[in-house]
Amino acid sequence: MNTGRQYFLKPDIDIILEKGDIKAISQVFDELHPADIAEVIELTDDKHLGLIVDVLSPEALKDVFEFLDEESEIKILSLLKRPQVREILDEMPSDERADLFEVMAEKDKKQYLPLMAKEDREDVL
Repeated sequence: MNTGRQYFLKPDIDIILEKGDIKAISQVFDELHPADIAEVIELTDDKHLGLIVDVLSPEALKDVFEFLDEESEIKILSLLKRPQVREILDEMPSDERADLFEVMAEKDKKQYLPLMAKEDREDVL
C-alpha cells in the first residue's frame, strides 16, 4: 500500500529520529498503516532502526513485518529479544519464512533456527 504519505513524512521522521524524540516517533507511527511504516523502515538508516522498533508495540511490529523486504526483516530480527523473534517467526507464513531463511547468513540461521518448532525448522531447511 503505497500512499505516498510516507515520502512526505520521511524528512520529518528523519528529523524526529535524529532528535531521539520517542513520543513524537510513536505519535507519527500510530497514524500510519503498517505498509507505510514498513516503507519508512526500509528507507531509514540502520542507526535509527532501534528507535523505531522500541516505539512499535509487539502487535504493531508483527503487522509491519509482513510488508518488509527480507533484508529489513533480518535487520529487525537482530534488534529483538529471543521471545519476540520466536513469536514473529512462528506467525510468519511458511513460504515467507522459507524465503527469509534462504537469503539469511549462516550465522543468523544458527541463531534463529533453534527458536522454531521442529516442523517449522524442517520447512526452511
